[in-house]
Amino acid sequence: MKNFTIEETLAAKKAFERIFSLANHDVKAYRADNGRFADTRWQESCQNLGQDLTYCGVGNHRQNGRIEIKNKLLTLAARTLLLHGMRMWPEMISSMFWPFAMKAAAEAHNKLSVDEDGNTPESRLYGVKSDPSVKSFHTLFCPVFVLDHRLHSAGGSIPKWEPRARCGVYLGHSPMHAGSVALVFNPETGRVSPAYHVVFDDTFSTVPYMRAASLPPNWEDLVKYSSERATNEEFDLAETWAKKLETDPEAEMPLPLPTADSSSTRITDPFAIVADHNQDSKLSPVQAPSPSSDSNQVQPSEGEKSSKPSSKRVSFESSTNAAASSKSTKRTKLNDGTSAGQSQASSAANAQSTEDLMSMPSIINLETAGLRRSPRIAAKNSKDKTTVEGIKVFAVSLLTALSTVGSIDLPNYSSSRDTDERPSLGDRFMTKFHEVNELYDGTCNQIHFMAFSTLSDAVASNEVFTYAQAMKQDDADDFIEAMKKEIADHTDRGHWIVVPRSNMPKGKKAIMSIWSFKRKRLPSGLLLKHKARLCAHGGQQKWGENYWETYSPVVNMLTVRLLLIICKIHGLHSKSIDFVLAFPQADLEEDIWMELPLGIDFTLEDGSSCPCLLKLKKNLYGLKQGSHNWFKHLERGLTTRGLVSSEIDPCLYLKEGLAVLTYVDDCILVSTSEKAINDLVEDLKNGEEKFLLTDEGDIDKFLGIEIQHNDDGSFELSQPHLINRILQLLGLDQNNEWGSSTNSKRLPSDKTILHRDSEGAERKYADRWKYRTAVGMLTYLQGNSRPDIAVHVHQCARFSVDPKRSHERAIINIGRYLLATRDRGIIYKPDTSRGLECYVDADFAGSWQQADAESADSVMSRTGYVLMYAGCPIHWVSKLQTEIALSTAEAEYIALSQSLREVIPLMSMMKELKSAFPIEIQLPNFNCTVHEDNQSCISMATKQKFSPRTKHIALKYHHFRSFVDSKQIEIQYIRTEDQLADCLTKPLGKNLFFELRKMLMGW
Repeated sequence: MKNFTIEETLAAKKAFERIFSLANHDVKAYRADNGRFADTRWQESCQNLGQDLTYCGVGNHRQNGRIEIKNKLLTLAARTLLLHGMRMWPEMISSMFWPFAMKAAAEAHNKLSVDEDGNTPESRLYGVKSDPSVKSFHTLFCPVFVLDHRLHSAGGSIPKWEPRARCGVYLGHSPMHAGSVALVFNPETGRVSPAYHVVFDDTFSTVPYMRAASLPPNWEDLVKYSSERATNEEFDLAETWAKKLETDPEAEMPLPLPTADSSSTRITDPFAIVADHNQDSKLSPVQAPSPSSDSNQVQPSEGEKSSKPSSKRVSFESSTNAAASSKSTKRTKLNDGTSAGQSQASSAANAQSTEDLMSMPSIINLETAGLRRSPRIAAKNSKDKTTVEGIKVFAVSLLTALSTVGSIDLPNYSSSRDTDERPSLGDRFMTKFHEVNELYDGTCNQIHFMAFSTLSDAVASNEVFTYAQAMKQDDADDFIEAMKKEIADHTDRGHWIVVPRSNMPKGKKAIMSIWSFKRKRLPSGLLLKHKARLCAHGGQQKWGENYWETYSPVVNMLTVRLLLIICKIHGLHSKSIDFVLAFPQADLEEDIWMELPLGIDFTLEDGSSCPCLLKLKKNLYGLKQGSHNWFKHLERGLTTRGLVSSEIDPCLYLKEGLAVLTYVDDCILVSTSEKAINDLVEDLKNGEEKFLLTDEGDIDKFLGIEIQHNDDGSFELSQPHLINRILQLLGLDQNNEWGSSTNSKRLPSDKTILHRDSEGAERKYADRWKYRTAVGMLTYLQGNSRPDIAVHVHQCARFSVDPKRSHERAIINIGRYLLATRDRGIIYKPDTSRGLECYVDADFAGSWQQADAESADSVMSRTGYVLMYAGCPIHWVSKLQTEIALSTAEAEYIALSQSLREVIPLMSMMKELKSAFPIEIQLPNFNCTVHEDNQSCISMATKQKFSPRTKHIALKYHHFRSFVDSKQIEIQYIRTEDQLADCLTKPLGKNLFFELRKMLMGW
């Protein structure tokens, strides 16, 4: 947190919940003090996410004793670390560094404190048994020496007169990397950046020698035994650091401490990973290169401006003709343009410069960092621009180095409607999903497949209308008839009673009623009926007064596809049912009054027409507790009939020979016996609850997905109607309103990787269609039946906040590809000889581009995996990794770990399904075969030992090791050409794309 405002508090809450989501946990409740946590926005955030919130008494902090003790312990540990640093290095360390001390204390507690069972807090969170290791920990605030970035790669070199390193302050581990990469503070520029090739002085032994500007005698030992590198290049780090320059003894400067002009570069993105901050050498005029030597100067490194190349590097050419030079005149010119007489002055200056370079580096004034100045004073002191800029940079860098959340607010994905209504339950669910999947640069890493499904665009909204809009439609009469039917159904079933307004108790307020209209269509696009829905305005309810619980689970599409495939493979019977006016079938416990709906006249039982209200008796749509009450009502109905909820997916209910999958008011029933299905349906109709439902017959459509059975025993899942709507939205169909035609494409995109493109051209068709609407529709399509466009859609979805012309063009390219394949989907041809399989791959730093080289998200690796059962894809994912990997093997290992977080719960669900269908489903040992195309990754996953280059990988990625050891998960090598997940990590060429599409989708 950068301050104690409610915005920063909510951002910290979001970051905290994201950490738990990575460990497959949900935050269910908060226990808090008053003060900031009593803020209305904090309470609304907890309520919207279904989290319980309790407080301790005012001034009675002992009621929140657990966190008080933790705060005390962390504060004491941080104070100890800070005082130790200030004592050992008083010239550099001050109380301004307390946030880093607090962060280091928390990290040490999470990773090193052990309970009686030998577990650390981190290992308990991620469910991983691991012995704590201190190998990657170093003394906080100790001197650290960072190798010049030009020497990071094998064969790299710099002019021999230049320093090989810079001195900095160690501030702990980088929060943006998957391993233990060091954060280093540059005292002269105020920047904090990750460093990969470093030497640590854990005992502060070099500090007195820096004060004396002399060479520490233990320097070579530090290089050999206290160095650390976090990249994959093959070269001897100690030899590079301690290399002796043969030509001039004066060049042996093992402790170079250059200075810098802090205004040479500026941090424009606080989350950018800045390059190694080499600083300008303090050169005398004699040492400065002449203008004629520009061609021999070293090119500026990444992140450095070339406006002052002469102050960045000094290069010397060797003499090409020594003999001729010895025979020249007494006033011989040296190769750098100086005379022999000037050489003595240069040597003296070099000696003075060497002493300066080995002395203690200067530090910016941290005490005045961040102080505000009026424009008049700022203009008056503009000559001191360098110092002010350094302060600004430090103020940004010091805080953002600690932050694990983005500085860009998460966009409101749930709504583009111009309305003051509070978000619905679906909107709140989407918000929570996107919050835990947000990258720290503010872009969204994964969009739920149901996102944007309720937008009110004319084309993309499933033709949903308000009352005013519906009355303006050509088929308004049909909507009026639907309104009459809706009111009649509610009245006949006793969902409310009409009462005089005077009957409402004082202090109570009636909530508004809202009409919602929709043209319901079949997956083929044919009109089914006109629908009118009367809803209560839940946004006007108050928690604790007329509602309490709001949470209800949502089915996982993985479960839907898995149950469907099992049904088809083993010839099980199936049926789909739809509950009529589902929510009002549940009782309402609270007293709620509602205003009369528009367009309808009500009278009292005695025929009078005084001002009336509706007192609700049943659970009406739109109430905050509506979905919760209905889910509990349906759950009681199923559990009393012997079905048990799955531990993995609470929307799946099982008993011997029968499985029921619920999705709000739709249900899928699968059984070994058709009689068992019919008996359950009749029991639900005629039982105590008297459920009102319609029998939809066998499963041939679900959630807009068509299921077509083929003669060869295979079946195909497709969404042609949705594709047609996408093409209509983008203006790519034959009868678009702009009268234009377009050509189809064979590939969803070229091999271009999208980036933020902040300076790019604005959208060309912004007035024709909404970018977010197109992204939402494409996300639903790829998540259900079109994995071939998954990586392309994800690239576009990341930039929904501020799309540019390049992003718009990518959306149109996907549309042109769909134009040529609008009738296709996934062809399932089950192979009973194959069990549960997972194909996983990663693209290491595949998003990096020169145009966006300074942005941290450009070096994120991409994970792609697909889960298969009986040779049929049931779940697939393409998204960026949340932390920066430092090698290909590390990126592959992180991808493997992420995929197995899906596989392990799925294996448990398969065991539950086997208990429900003991005869038909045979799963040998419930094993899962994981296909990986990186041998180093396989070695790390199957062996307990880690190499020096991989030991830093975070503990949270090792959660699956026990399953590998017990042989429940088998990891096998696969050729890259056969890696199905390759098409989920990056855009491919046409030959490989068509081949993998055939293997994955059957066409």
